[in-house]
Amino acid sequence: KRELWELIKFELDWLASGDAISADTCDLWEETTDQSFVWNRIVMRSALLQGYNFAVSMGDSDRAAVYLAAVRNKLDDALSDHLQFNASALGSFITECPVFGGGAGCEQYGKDIDGAVILALIHRWRSGGGVGGRSGDPMHDPTSAAVARTVQVYNAAFCQEYPINREDARRGVPGILYGRYLKDSYGGGNPWQLITAALASLLYQAAQFTVASGNGPVDANLIAWQNTFGPYFRGEARDFVAAGDAVLMRIRHHIGFFDDWHLSEQIDRISGKQYNAEDLTWSYAEVLSALRERAAAVEMGATQVDAQSLSGSMTWLELIEAHDIYLFAVGLSIGVVAFVMYQTITAFQNSSREHRKGRRQRKYGCLNRAKEEPSTSFRLVNP
Repeated sequence: KRELWELIKFELDWLASGDAISADTCDLWEETTDQSFVWNRIVMRSALLQGYNFAVSMGDSDRAAVYLAAVRNKLDDALSDHLQFNASALGSFITECPVFGGGAGCEQYGKDIDGAVILALIHRWRSGGGVGGRSGDPMHDPTSAAVARTVQVYNAAFCQEYPINREDARRGVPGILYGRYLKDSYGGGNPWQLITAALASLLYQAAQFTVASGNGPVDANLIAWQNTFGPYFRGEARDFVAAGDAVLMRIRHHIGFFDDWHLSEQIDRISGKQYNAEDLTWSYAEVLSALRERAAAVEMGATQVDAQSLSGSMTWLELIEAHDIYLFAVGLSIGVVAFVMYQTITAFQNSSREHRKGRRQRKYGCLNRAKEEPSTSFRLVNP
């Protein structure tokens, strides 16, 4: 532990000192630079807060004070200048680039809508910012109106951008596929499995928050989620779990026996077939992390679906809980990991059929006909 602390404090000392936090940095995709990417700001904030806790545990109170001061002075509001008004969403959503004063790269790549935001939000929670935060604050509350509007705006953008999303919706396939950003030209600009899985994680985290806080979103927060998913969305924990399940089912729809259940980097925007880097560890890591988030929500009582209904997959989920998710994704054979994903997501479908018996199935098409604008396709797979 002490050797590890030597390595960690070397990095955090540099980050907390001088102007490192406000210096130009690369975006998550290593394509452009700016001083204020949301992903970078949230990750730096999380690292310093974790470093503060570690320093306290090591008895290094001086460093703990320095790290905490850096957060309070420079990163206390990591979303400052990252809330952009959208008329269709009737409010502001979270952007990757600053709303005002972003660099040329932000404008060139159109990074106001960027999947890095979804990844930033879920890893903010995984780093210890989860249960017990301030209600309504998107940095602490994944059920907040700002998060709902972010999902709504991103749904509309990626549904419009990718023909496969509209085709899936036409065929009644639940969920949606997310990509990096709208001007992405890498490989033709396609949906990414890992970003889509991150969306599922965000929804499962919202379910966890709802259970832990004792109530779901209300008033403006609930209205924002209903604008995103439709009037039948009640904002209950099980509703968030169901929406997350729908997202994972969309991923499952595009992998199968024809891919031997392997996960690649992207899904072709037109054909829906997997594309580019094969067996990408990051894709497995985010899908497995989403399954972990779901398991945590179920264990907290977020849905009436019995955790044991996942059948044999629960053994694997327990194994994932007992080991670091990323080491597990790297160290275990890709074939076994893919089989776990297949078994678990298939179990979602089987258990969902039982819970839907005699109940109306609620589905929202990718094209919201009432407003004549793109929305999303979410089937609430749990009652």
